[in-house]
Amino acid sequence: MNSGFRAYLVGAGLSDAQIASLSPECLLSARRDFQQSIQTSPAGPVNKSVLSLFEENTSRNSKLAFPAYGVGTVELKRQKLVDEFINLLEGELVSDEGPPASLYIQGMKASGKTILLELLAKKLQAKGYRVYYSMSAIGLMTPVGWSLKDSIPVNDDKVAVLIDEVQSNPASVVIHELLKDTKRKNLITIAAGIPLILRSDEEPNISSKFKFKKSAELRLQSDSQEMQELVAHWQGLNVVDSKVVEDVCVYLQDYCGGHFFSTVKLMEYAFTMPAAIEAAAKSMDALSKYFLGHEFQESKEYRNLLHRCFGEDFDRDTEDRLSRTLAGQGHSSDITAMQRLGWWSEEKQDVLSTFLRNVCLSRIKSASGDDVIQLKVGSDPKENMETIIVKGLEGMQMSDFAEGRKGDTPKTSIPVADSLSFNWGSSVKRAISNIRIQFQSRAREGQVDFACNGVADCAIETQRNATWPVNPDVKGQSMPEHLKRFFPSDNSVPAKSEWTNFAVLNFVVAPGAAKKELVLPASASLREHVYTYVHDDNKLYHGSELIKCPAVLSLQSQTPHKYVPLSKRKMAKMPSPGQAKAFFSSASDGAAAMSRLVHFSRRLVR
Repeated sequence: MNSGFRAYLVGAGLSDAQIASLSPECLLSARRDFQQSIQTSPAGPVNKSVLSLFEENTSRNSKLAFPAYGVGTVELKRQKLVDEFINLLEGELVSDEGPPASLYIQGMKASGKTILLELLAKKLQAKGYRVYYSMSAIGLMTPVGWSLKDSIPVNDDKVAVLIDEVQSNPASVVIHELLKDTKRKNLITIAAGIPLILRSDEEPNISSKFKFKKSAELRLQSDSQEMQELVAHWQGLNVVDSKVVEDVCVYLQDYCGGHFFSTVKLMEYAFTMPAAIEAAAKSMDALSKYFLGHEFQESKEYRNLLHRCFGEDFDRDTEDRLSRTLAGQGHSSDITAMQRLGWWSEEKQDVLSTFLRNVCLSRIKSASGDDVIQLKVGSDPKENMETIIVKGLEGMQMSDFAEGRKGDTPKTSIPVADSLSFNWGSSVKRAISNIRIQFQSRAREGQVDFACNGVADCAIETQRNATWPVNPDVKGQSMPEHLKRFFPSDNSVPAKSEWTNFAVLNFVVAPGAAKKELVLPASASLREHVYTYVHDDNKLYHGSELIKCPAVLSLQSQTPHKYVPLSKRKMAKMPSPGQAKAFFSSASDGAAAMSRLVHFSRRLVR
């Protein structure tokens, strides 16, 4: 770091410790502002507060279009949110008690904070406010003797100050005075940034002194006015059926957790990229496969999307923290790290989205050594699918099956089944060098846990302690319920899932008492799709047949059983659509239907 840039940061009010702790993103933003200040003043950076009047034609997002990577012609007014925020602040202006009329808008990168600030600026201008705007808090210099009245004349009737990128300069005296200390009754302050500034002991704890809106309110909701506007906009392109547009928008909103940029950008790709349009016209499964496939994920568009949403945030430490959290082994400090970046949903007590899960999973690299394999091109698809299941189990560890840690572990709502699935998927990634395996969103009925594209074109549904109930109409953790999605219910209604090469991997990890309820599928027509891993015995079954023990190589087993590949085992053929239909729809009552669906094996697993 050169002396001029360091002097610039010190002039902004940052201590040496704070400078050392700045994230790569903050440093990049600060260096950009530093270079701009040098260009403005050849003699060097000017040490003064930058609070200039807001002008629409000079704002960096004046067209509301994320100019760095664009979202086409979409323009969302966010009228309800703008009105709500301004009404809240004007209510504080007339109050004789309570905090200043200040608001902090909190959200991760590319969540729409800057656009919302500019929409607020325009609305405040229309209401007669004199609006001051700073694109980045790093430019809010604090020379000796600075005061608010030096930058904002006290004779202005109504004044609003808007500050973006607050996390770049959290120690600024300007920000402190505006958000906390000023009692000027004609002043509204709105700041925006990622949640980083609210979570450090070394940085000012300003959250208790003013109202702040978390990222949840910025995210696109499935039933919001913004979603209706987006659906109408893409329907206007007339590239696919209107109902398809609606289904795609709902799917992508759920997949991205409503994160503003990633949701809107993937919508744009879905309705403007020829390959995506072709896939969307076929089915939602086809579009999902395209977005999770090699062609799209190796494209410039996808790289731009990742950079805009995550930038330099995915360093090794952050990646490890996110992986531990998804694996169900996170500490409270790991959750705090996710909150700092805006990657944590307070409502769900879970990571923000399936998209973020997949970004993390995609960064896991295959290990080195003789144990790493490649799936064979042209091999039997069912054999490749079984290889994925077997290799994923082989590399798992005892900690992957833990149902929560004691001690410094936060209470979250991440289901045990989800963490178990992530651990298995991570093991698959490390064991197979040419695998592309990712989570699917569950927004649409029929989607599965894992989609494997490329050499292995298959779907793998993971379950925890699934059972075979006597009554097939029982909802919940029943294996028939999960298998039904892959078979058409009758000749006129297609299957909920379009995958033809699929399997269900059932992890039996319950205590011994619960294990007694397990019955392995003996039906020749269904057993081909069902794999059961029994944790207590470390055994893997295909249908009702034991095929491998130990299944997890790091765990012990008393009765070894050598694995024989699928191609060398005699297995029943997959049922035809007509045969499968008979198992689910031909019997007149539940008990009869179940008897046609499954012939129970009376051999209990011990």
